[in-house]
Amino acid sequence: MTTIEAEIQNAQPLAGGTILSFFTDPTHEYWGFRVRLRNGREAHVWVNCDPEGNGPGHLEIENQP
Repeated sequence: MTTIEAEIQNAQPLAGGTILSFFTDPTHEYWGFRVRLRNGREAHVWVNCDPEGNGPGHLEIENQP
């Protein structure tokens, strides 16, 4: 699996969801958004540059089913 394919697979649970709000971390260095997924659950999505969280670009999805 390529890196791009892995990123798409990671983001797939967000398809059809609704963005509810945006937020930042306490230092205002990182930002993210809250999504209501199709199944009614909510997820917090952080925008990072890579899975290690070194900066913005990669979607880190928390609280997904």
